[in-house]
Amino acid sequence: MGKCKYHEVCGLEDVNQPDDYLCILHSTDPYKDRKAFDKALDAHRQKERGSTNFWRMVFPYQINFYGVTFSERADFSRTEFTQGANFGEVLFAKGANFTLSKFAEDANFMEATFAEHAWFNKALFTGEANFWDASFSRATFSGAKFEKNTEFGLAKFSEAARFHETVFKAETHFSDVSFNGTVLFSHIIFPEDALFNRARFFERVIVSR
Repeated sequence: MGKCKYHEVCGLEDVNQPDDYLCILHSTDPYKDRKAFDKALDAHRQKERGSTNFWRMVFPYQINFYGVTFSERADFSRTEFTQGANFGEVLFAKGANFTLSKFAEDANFMEATFAEHAWFNKALFTGEANFWDASFSRATFSGAKFEKNTEFGLAKFSEAARFHETVFKAETHFSDVSFNGTVLFSHIIFPEDALFNRARFFERVIVSR
């Protein structure tokens, strides 16, 4: 039937959407078979040293990575989470890339640790986003859009944090956050009820409109 057009990521040759040459992992069909998806995903993650490349995959249900350790850089760029995602207490040991990812429902990153650079450039959070007590090294949220409540309370940024053209449309909390590196807030949209109670800034804060 031909290889998936993202074969370099999944290694699959059986396509679920023949017209688009998409395998079960990359298929955009909202009714794709969950058991077949689980089987393919398990096989993908059990590759040598465990695959951490999920580029452009489409998760048809709420995915649960709670407590998982990604020992290599985790690539979730352009990934779609159609029913929410749980990354609570996850360790991203070598960084994480969520550039252009889409969270159709709630995204949980409570107490997650990003030991190296975390990219959320142009990520779309349609549901609530929770980064409560998360630990970041260097973080970039440029162009990200948060359409519902966003929680960064108690989060820790040990290096630079970049929020350029980031959009927060609903209640946003940065209470008790520690910014230990340079912070950039430029061309950013905050709702009226954005909270920075007891937030601490230990380096430069750059704010521009």
